[in-house]
Amino acid sequence: MLTCTISLQLHGMDICVVIFVEKISMSLSVFIITLNEAARIEKTIIAAQLVAKDIVVIDSGSTDETVALAKQLGARVFFRPWTGYGAQKRFGEDQCQHTWVLNLDADEELTEGLASEILMRKPWVSNDVDCLTVRILHVYPGDNKPKPLVAGYEVVRLYNRQIARFRDHPVFDRVVLSPDVRVEPLNAPIYHHSFLTWQDLASKWEQFSAHEISRVAVRGTLKLILRLPIEYLTMFIKMWIGRRHVFGGWKGMLFSHYAGRMRSKRIQKALRYRPE
Repeated sequence: MLTCTISLQLHGMDICVVIFVEKISMSLSVFIITLNEAARIEKTIIAAQLVAKDIVVIDSGSTDETVALAKQLGARVFFRPWTGYGAQKRFGEDQCQHTWVLNLDADEELTEGLASEILMRKPWVSNDVDCLTVRILHVYPGDNKPKPLVAGYEVVRLYNRQIARFRDHPVFDRVVLSPDVRVEPLNAPIYHHSFLTWQDLASKWEQFSAHEISRVAVRGTLKLILRLPIEYLTMFIKMWIGRRHVFGGWKGMLFSHYAGRMRSKRIQKALRYRPE
């Protein structure tokens, strides 16, 4: 059983109320796409089981213990060759048993606070909202939780799949919303353990920049040449100041450095790109 603590004032007295929430929804599915995520998938699935019994894993050919671990934890595992983030997630939506779905990446952790909030909110019962956004907070290597004051980003992750779905894009996996869709925010976050080591981060963003080459190249050679000298610094400042990684100490500075380097390398690769 999960708990949710609420502080309030009554007749000048501070009162702390603890609400007990029955866990596990029979009306929500969680889906996760994976590839060689044995180091993190157990934590992700165990956290997801706080809110749902139907856990769906879409694997694209793991060679480690990802599939075995997911099955041991009771997840329904499907194989689908990799064709891009959007396509994998749309396939995952289709395998879910329920209309309301929660998407988690294999390196994300559903916090207990968010689990409590979801089970209290019960959007599949209230029918007064179509999608809910969640804050995603980065966790640096060696840490168990995000640094205070470091900003994250907010995206739709809990939604009615009959009303909204992921778009079929190879890189940018976002839920497509029509103007009349009812969207509300959730308060508690998801922890994003995006990389276990700094080398993992470098490799991950190297792959991301490679995916982006053809899209960036169409912007024109002259524009790319003019952007190249300032791209690293622009992205570094955006992450270090704008996303407040300055509060992450040396880890925040290193994170911002890798972000800037990824953007700069993306332009360098685009300038060398020759479509077949």
